[in-house]
Amino acid sequence: MLGMYVPDRFSLKSSRVQDGMGLYTARRVRKGEKFGPFAGEKRMPEDLDENMDYRLMWEVRGSKGEVLYILDATNPRHSNWLRFVHEAPSQEQKNLAAIQEGENIFYLAVEDIETDTELLIGYLDSDMEAEEEEQQIMTVIKEGEVENSRRQSTAGRKDRLGCKEDYACPQCESSFTSEDILAEHLQTLHQKPTEEKEFKCKNCGKKFPVKQALQRHVLQCTAKSSLKESSRSFQCSVCNSSFSSASSFEQHQETCRGDARFVCKADSCGKRLKSKDALKRHQENVHTGDPKKKLICSVCNKKCSSASSLQEHRKIHEIFDCQECMKKFISANQLKRHMITHSEKRPYNCEICNKSFKRLDQVGAHKVIHSEDKPYKCKLCGKGFAHRNVYKNHKKTHSEERPFQCEECKALFRTPFSLQRHLLIHNSERTFKCHHCDATFKRKDTLNVHVQVVHERHKKYRCELCNKAFVTPSVLRSHKKTHTGEKEKICPYCGQKFASSGTLRVHIRSHTGERPYQCPYCEKGFSKNDGLKMHIRTHTREKPYKCSECSKAFSQKRGLDEHKRTHTGEKPFQCDVCDLAFSLKKMLIRHKMTHNPNRPLAECQFCHKKFTRNDYLKVHMDNIHGVADS
Repeated sequence: MLGMYVPDRFSLKSSRVQDGMGLYTARRVRKGEKFGPFAGEKRMPEDLDENMDYRLMWEVRGSKGEVLYILDATNPRHSNWLRFVHEAPSQEQKNLAAIQEGENIFYLAVEDIETDTELLIGYLDSDMEAEEEEQQIMTVIKEGEVENSRRQSTAGRKDRLGCKEDYACPQCESSFTSEDILAEHLQTLHQKPTEEKEFKCKNCGKKFPVKQALQRHVLQCTAKSSLKESSRSFQCSVCNSSFSSASSFEQHQETCRGDARFVCKADSCGKRLKSKDALKRHQENVHTGDPKKKLICSVCNKKCSSASSLQEHRKIHEIFDCQECMKKFISANQLKRHMITHSEKRPYNCEICNKSFKRLDQVGAHKVIHSEDKPYKCKLCGKGFAHRNVYKNHKKTHSEERPFQCEECKALFRTPFSLQRHLLIHNSERTFKCHHCDATFKRKDTLNVHVQVVHERHKKYRCELCNKAFVTPSVLRSHKKTHTGEKEKICPYCGQKFASSGTLRVHIRSHTGERPYQCPYCEKGFSKNDGLKMHIRTHTREKPYKCSECSKAFSQKRGLDEHKRTHTGEKPFQCDVCDLAFSLKKMLIRHKMTHNPNRPLAECQFCHKKFTRNDYLKVHMDNIHGVADS
């Protein structure tokens, strides 16, 4: 389960409403966003029994409302990350609702959900029903309360699987099949305590209005008190089993109640089961018969090749939490290595370029880029790479396949990482602020480049031929080719040579007419992303480049640079014929036409007078002949 894929926009932490893990937002989720589909094994209703966890199941219904089958996510190997979404304790606390599309179950955000909020599933309200009238509302298959009798638990499950519900709770939206079960529900969840807070924790003295809140608290409080009392591992008060982490201890406590009193003593297993029959089946399946069966993990049923590998494997079911960022790791060593990332110290330096790192192994991985030995060679362009993952990403640049699409603007990307970075531009928040000026950015790496280039003038990669400096080594390598004349990339259409595959790709689009960068406002296409960015500013009227002298703003940096020369008087473009200087390159080009005896002349159609420039002709036509250029 711990190796299960979870999208970057979410994270796993201890749930606030149930024991075990819960799914939390890593960024803001907007109302109407949809996740899924929910994954699970298909089961028929008649195959279910009372020992199953109904909280991890959904009914899938046909067009006439009949139950087609049950989706069961109990087994982690047949489920996905949506199994960590728990049911909301009340309708007021829900932020998701389940909907059915075809035979798929999706989770729909029914409100804006802020960052670091646990996702909780509930029912669609009537107003949401009106907005989503084409989507079928699903019914949560909810397990009966832990403290209720088996009779209530069974009846509650039947309610969720389609039995008639006649007894509705007046204080919440639950309903039950009998008055007795409703009475137990009211007493357990909605009773008014005789004192202000009558359920008291024996460890810390904290009081709670309902028993369930106390039970959830005790799991955490017991773990915390155990840590404070000594450095010993967590020990179960029921079976005396010990655990090295709070999360594995909590997971054990879920099964180690008073009713799970049958302990397996074979091979020092220690697993607790609720009945003799269950214990017998467990021992037959795991500890007897075929010797290979003894090497099966009792938690996830994985088969191991030896007893030592099984013992090592069992460690993955323990979770080690980072207290700084709440990331989770499967070993203490991994957590220890991770904690270094929260330190500002970078004690390890590369002796070649003096770049510093937090871990010694990072230095070793980095030094490969300085080596001439690059084992991963691209068969298409011959380029070599030191790291396999970089090589794999490079190969995708030769493919036109872009399977990852942005749902906002329909842009296509070759890798999920590229799509993830792109999605940041749709986030209206610019959370990364420069400490030197008022500039803000949507990505941290963009902020870092801004600080290096603008404020620190941090261009440490210097060309030994012309002394020009650059921010990154890749830009320096491309620059060096302007000195050597090296142009190894050849256009298959016209034979023109290019120094890099990137510039060749852009050039080829001039032959194919491909314009992969589409404007979301007017559908105009561009061959380069930079062209699209500048074009979009014609729609948004954004002018991010401001003159510090007169506050005039420009949409492009080139416009600002040219404008600044009106303040400084700088004229860097000089004519090599007459030494006349100009502030703009286009003005120099236009001036040079006057020195060309074979220059084409603009001729007046009325008096046949000739002019060196079209704009001079326009002035003449207007002043002399009274004809304004249309």
